[in-house]
Amino acid sequence: MAVLLARQKMEQLRSLGPSSLDPAPSGTLSTDTPGYVDYLDAAGAPLGAALATPPSRATYIRRWSLDPLPGSASNAIVLQVWVGHSGRSIASSAARLVSVKTKKASQ
Repeated sequence: MAVLLARQKMEQLRSLGPSSLDPAPSGTLSTDTPGYVDYLDAAGAPLGAALATPPSRATYIRRWSLDPLPGSASNAIVLQVWVGHSGRSIASSAARLVSVKTKKASQ
């Protein structure tokens, strides 16, 4: 289930346009950061994203980050999605996906 939830978010991030691919704040994979986290129940249904702490019904926490690819002159972004069980650390992740998305060069 965690892999499916990570894949769904990765597909969403990969579909974003270049203007939406600004780098994320530092630490969004290890800390619940508004705009880079959502909480899901056991069936994967969203429970909210703009909360300071996971809701009591949260089974999964999904976090993501967007970071410039080193040496890419801002033409590529590293997308990462982490899904873990509520109450556990990133070290005990249930799923973590990484992808690279390139921005189209100006003509």
